[in-house]
Amino acid sequence: MSRYENYHEDKECIIYSFGVRDESNFEQEMLSRNNCVVYAHDFYVIDFGKQLEPSSNLYEILRMGIEFAESQALDGMHRDFSSAAGKEQPIGQLIVELHLYTSNGITSKVFLDWWGRLEARGLRPAWTEPNLLAVTLSALNKNPMMAEYTKVNIHNSRND
Repeated sequence: MSRYENYHEDKECIIYSFGVRDESNFEQEMLSRNNCVVYAHDFYVIDFGKQLEPSSNLYEILRMGIEFAESQALDGMHRDFSSAAGKEQPIGQLIVELHLYTSNGITSKVFLDWWGRLEARGLRPAWTEPNLLAVTLSALNKNPMMAEYTKVNIHNSRND
């Protein structure tokens, strides 16, 4: 996040955040540190206020906490912004909560293939934090099946 701590106030910065629920500390912190515009989305929250249309299709940060749907969502973005069609991924940085549940069909091979697709498009891991909720709650045989990851897009043409 150090790139955004000293972000030029006059430079446009757009953050998309999916899966906010009733927890918006990240979004509040980003708004307090720079002059970014934050678009927060969550199908479960009804009192967000007026819906706005995005002013750009280039996002500095895409944050996802969408409970088991992250792989499908990122695969959809991969298809919509195909490298074969010469389209660049529209994000500079991805912050995502991963759910590695075998009950959802996420085997090691499935996960590694998916991870490889992200890396092929330039998304490189820069930070991780294990989410030990399953261990703490004695769920899923106490296997740590979740993790928070930050990935930086090294192919982002807007990097400066």
